[in-house]
Amino acid sequence: MDKFYKNLKIALLVLLLTAVIGIIFPSYAQNAGQDINLHAGFNFVCFSVSPQTTPLELMQKYSSLIEDIYLFNAAAGSFLSLSDGSLSSISSGKGYIIKSKASGIINVPGTEASGSDLPLKPGFNLIGVTGQTSAITFSQVMKNYHFIKGIYKWNPAAGSFISVITDGTGSTHLVDGADPRFSPATSYFINISDGCFLRFTENGISFYAASSTAAEKIKIELSPKVTLEMAKIYSAGKSFKMGSPENEQGRESFEGPERQVSFTRNFYMGIYEITQAQWLTIYGKWPETAPTAAYGAGDYYPAYNVSWDDINGAGGFLEKINALKPSGYSGFRLPTEAEWEFAARGGSQSRYFWGDDTDNIEIQNYSWYYTNSGLKTNPAGSKRPNAFGLYDTSGNLMEWCSDYWYGSYDSLSVIDPAGPSSGYARVRRGGAWGNEASFCRSAARGGGPQNTRSIRYGFRIAITAD
Repeated sequence: MDKFYKNLKIALLVLLLTAVIGIIFPSYAQNAGQDINLHAGFNFVCFSVSPQTTPLELMQKYSSLIEDIYLFNAAAGSFLSLSDGSLSSISSGKGYIIKSKASGIINVPGTEASGSDLPLKPGFNLIGVTGQTSAITFSQVMKNYHFIKGIYKWNPAAGSFISVITDGTGSTHLVDGADPRFSPATSYFINISDGCFLRFTENGISFYAASSTAAEKIKIELSPKVTLEMAKIYSAGKSFKMGSPENEQGRESFEGPERQVSFTRNFYMGIYEITQAQWLTIYGKWPETAPTAAYGAGDYYPAYNVSWDDINGAGGFLEKINALKPSGYSGFRLPTEAEWEFAARGGSQSRYFWGDDTDNIEIQNYSWYYTNSGLKTNPAGSKRPNAFGLYDTSGNLMEWCSDYWYGSYDSLSVIDPAGPSSGYARVRRGGAWGNEASFCRSAARGGGPQNTRSIRYGFRIAITAD
C-alpha cells in the first residue's frame, strides 16, 4: 500500500510539472514560421504567415542571400524597396520580390495568418497566393473573369515571364506555350481592367467587385419603412460572351451559340429580387393569389405569383413605381436578357458566377435550389452575393426579363440587344427554388406566356444610369 501511495504521489507531481510547464511555455509560443526557397536572382514570393520581423531584420539575418526586397505599388505603378528606404514592413497575403545573391533557404518567423480579401487596382497588380490552388491554371481563371487581361509568372531559370493574355475578343493566348498553375506562397503579376477584390477559397480563386460604396448605389424610399436599393453596373464600353459554351455541363441547345454582346450605357440593377413588402407598398394588393407560408411569406421574401403583365402591363407595378423614380433618370423597367446575364455573371464567364462548381459544392453558399431550399422561397439576400453585389441571381425565383422569348441566339456580335420585336412568350432567367442546380447556371434560360403567374416566378428591376 505504501508503494502504491508513493507511485501516486510521483504521478501527481509529474502532472503538476506538466501543467506548470504548459503555462510558462504555451504551445503557441513555439513557431517554426515559413521556409522559402530562393534562387539566385529575382524570386516572386508571398508570406503565408504574419511575419514577426521587418525586411531589414530579415536581410541582416540572411545577408549572404538577400540583396533587396521589393513591393509593387499598384496605385503609383512603381516599386517600394528595402534598399531605398521606402519598404519598412512586410505582411501576409501580398506579393513581394526578393532579390537573392545565391540559392538557399530562409525562414520567416511568424504566426498563422488569417485569409483576407486583397484589393486590386485597374492595371498591373502583384498578387500573392495564400490558398491551396495548385489545380487551377491561368487560363481557367481568365475564362471565368473577362476583366483579366493577363497573368504573368516569373521563370527564374530563364530570367523572363511566362505570360497568358486575352485579346479584344476575350480569347485566351498562351504566349509562351505554357499554361502555368498557381502555387502557394508565390506571387504573380496580373493585369485587370476593373478594380476588384481577390479572394482565395478552398476550391479556387474568386474576384469580387469593389462596387459596394455609396457612390455606386442608389436607394429609393418607397415608404417610411420600405426602400429599394440598386447597384450600378458598369457596362458602357464593355462586352461579354452571352450564352452557354457547347461543352458546358447541363447546357440546353437554346442557350447558344455564344455571341459577343456589347453595351453603350451603364445601368442600375436591383440588388435584391423585388420583395413582398415592396410589391404591396407599390401595387397595394396581390393580383390573384397571395403568398403563403408553404412557399414563403413575409416582408423580406421575394414577391411571386406575379406575371409579366402584372409587372409591365397597363396599371402594372412599373407604371406605379415610376412615380417615385429618381430625378434625372429614365423610368424603372425590367432588364433586357443581355443586361440580366451580364449583371448576373458579375464579370465571370464560368458555369455559375462563383465558378464551374461541377460537383455542386460551392452552390450551397450562393443559391436556393431544389436540394437546399426546403421547396419554397427564402428571404431575399440570405445567400452570398455575386461580384457586382447582387443577390439571388442564381436560384430562389426565376426572374422576368423584358425580351420576347426566342430560340437559339444569333451568333453575330450585337450591341445593346433587346430581343425580338414580337413573340408569344417572355424570357425568364436565374433558376428557382424547385430547380436542379443546372437550371441555376448563369446561361440557363426559359420562357413562357407573359400572363403566367407562378410560385416560382419573380423579378428585379433596372434603370438606365446615363
